[in-house]
Amino acid sequence: AGLKTKDFVLQREIVLEKGKPFETAKFETTAKNLFRLGHFKNVTQQFESVPGDPNSKIVVFVIDENKTASYQGTISYGSSVGLVGSAAIQDTNFKGKGQSLSLSATIGESSTETYSLSFNDPWIKGTDKISYGWSVYSSSYEDTDSTDAYYVTKEGFKINSGKALTDKIRLRLGTKLEHDKEMNEDDF
Repeated sequence: AGLKTKDFVLQREIVLEKGKPFETAKFETTAKNLFRLGHFKNVTQQFESVPGDPNSKIVVFVIDENKTASYQGTISYGSSVGLVGSAAIQDTNFKGKGQSLSLSATIGESSTETYSLSFNDPWIKGTDKISYGWSVYSSSYEDTDSTDAYYVTKEGFKINSGKALTDKIRLRLGTKLEHDKEMNEDDF
């Protein structure tokens, strides 16, 4: 109770079976599954009596949740790029559904700009461990190393989908659509 993480995210990681005898190995696997999500600091169990059945116990998971949202900001200076600032916000348990959402931006004096918005769902609810994700991005910068192009812009979209084959093996496929534009000083 009181957790940000939705019940379905927890339940899909639990390998203990209702009505079956408690097995320490299955509890340890469940705890590893929950820790692997990165949403929790601690996972323990408590046993409660079942009213009217002295031979049965209820296993209660005691979970201590991590903070999953982060905010970052930096300002730096380099002799070749000048002043650069960046900001990012990310939540690795967006709306408690185990999904990741991130937004980032970098802006620099030397006409450098990068923006990105990304989403990932590592296990779509109601599926057999199918995942998907996408990212939209835009970047522009001066190309001081090239004699042909002076200013480069890239805008694109990435999408991927995957399927867990086992607990440790995942098949993932993706594609990217990108528009690149190069301009020299005469194009301005």
